[in-house]
Amino acid sequence: MFFFIYVMLLSFKITAAPLPFVAMAKHDPLALVDLLDKADPNAVSNIIALLQKMIEDNSGKVQTLEQTLKDKEDALKTSELDANEHAGECGSIKETLEEEQKAQKVAEGVYTSAKATRADRDPKLQKEIATLKSVLAKVKSLQTSSGQKNRRLLAFDSVSMISAIRTNPNAFIESLMDADPQKLQLVINLIDELITAAQTELDQVIRLEDEAFKANKDASERVKIARQHDGTCQKILGEKNGDVAEKTGERDVAKKAHDTRKPILLMENVTLNEIIELLRPMAKKD
Repeated sequence: MFFFIYVMLLSFKITAAPLPFVAMAKHDPLALVDLLDKADPNAVSNIIALLQKMIEDNSGKVQTLEQTLKDKEDALKTSELDANEHAGECGSIKETLEEEQKAQKVAEGVYTSAKATRADRDPKLQKEIATLKSVLAKVKSLQTSSGQKNRRLLAFDSVSMISAIRTNPNAFIESLMDADPQKLQLVINLIDELITAAQTELDQVIRLEDEAFKANKDASERVKIARQHDGTCQKILGEKNGDVAEKTGERDVAKKAHDTRKPILLMENVTLNEIIELLRPMAKKD
């Protein structure tokens, strides 16, 4: 700045070495006044106008520094609020993911149990149903066989009957030979009930495994979706945190420029104003 003043002084035929002039302006304004004592009043007036323009420029630079710092601080604050808000959303999504993972573990346990139950009961029930149907067909054939002799039929209940059939179906059939048709019908009815009960249990075992499989599949899909949402949210959060870091850097640069340049510009204006006040008596009078 002072070198610029020196150039102006040269243009108005006022000579002084740049460095002594700078020192004179800073430390001995009166000496500067003495230097310009015999200068043309019009030239001094022009110099004052130029110095005032420099003061305005410096003031504009100060305002620019202050506005830039404010803009960067506002941008940083907005970015931080945005990142914090998004972090809260990510927290909720993370909680949802954890809940879905817990639910999937439960569903997986139910499915594992249902699958094990079917693996155990399905072949047994299939065999039991096949045996009961075979026995039923043979018992029905006894109703139409000829030469029946009335004989007392031993009492059977479902437990003892199924046990007898499982142990030795042929011996069970032989025990019914020449039995009273009415009593054979009771046996047929009971076997029908046993077949129905076994088939109902088999259907239930299959249904429970199918439902557990579907529930586990659906739970796994929900976990997959929740994990995707979490990943997307974390990715965006990383970008927003990166934006905060970038805005922080920009704010720091603006603050450093503000804190460094503003005092210098203000001090220059003080010096320029002092010089102007000293030059006014030598300027052209309106």
